[in-house]
Amino acid sequence: RPDGSVRVLEPRGRVITDSDGRPVKMIGACHDVTERKKAEESVQRSRDQLRALHSHVAHLREEERIVLARELHDEIGQTMVAIQLHLSGLRAQDLPEEVAERLERASELVESVVQMGGRISTCLRPGVLDGLGLLTAIKCEVEEFGERSGLECELLLNVEKWDGDLDRATALYRILQESLTNVARHSGATRVWVSIEDEDGVIVLRVEDNGRGFEADRIQSSRNLGVLGMQERALAWGGTVSIQGVPDEGTTVVARIPV
Repeated sequence: RPDGSVRVLEPRGRVITDSDGRPVKMIGACHDVTERKKAEESVQRSRDQLRALHSHVAHLREEERIVLARELHDEIGQTMVAIQLHLSGLRAQDLPEEVAERLERASELVESVVQMGGRISTCLRPGVLDGLGLLTAIKCEVEEFGERSGLECELLLNVEKWDGDLDRATALYRILQESLTNVARHSGATRVWVSIEDEDGVIVLRVEDNGRGFEADRIQSSRNLGVLGMQERALAWGGTVSIQGVPDEGTTVVARIPV
């Protein structure tokens, strides 16, 4: 424009032909779509900012989990071990039978707390994910889930190695955990299939069960925090989570995260 401003135009037109189908002229017009273009760019900026916020929140959440897991292991764990040593020293003494039995019971309770703390610490931040990587962590999680739940689990790893960063690995691992938790709590399934593969730079995690299934509309409109959490974790890295269910046939969770 003469005033130096730039406008975005969208041309539209069509060819006019004669009775023999030969083009004779063209008519058309240009529409000013500057405002629409600005609105689209504004929406995209908002989406980018939201994605960055989700990523930041997910990172902070994992950092908090790491701190809590370390505190459980180092502080509470060591304190419980010290208590256990003191109890062992007392039990070694010549004490009345009733006192000895109470000390034995106290020792068992302390051991139970130590084991519980270890499980909670592992749940907060599995060491295998940091130490051995995503694929090994997924394998261990599926195996342990099968042992805990008694369900038949089948794992298919179509990815030779993980080339993504730890934050994306954590997102996929947490989505797997939540998916398996939902299977155990709600599905009534007897079998679970887990697969992970690389589709042109997008890691696809699929968790399928043969349980009672859910209607698709009910799943997508759900306010279940676990479902929302999975979607937020994927969104933080430009990914998606879709959930499809067929009543009396099962449910499938598919997470896609680019790497």
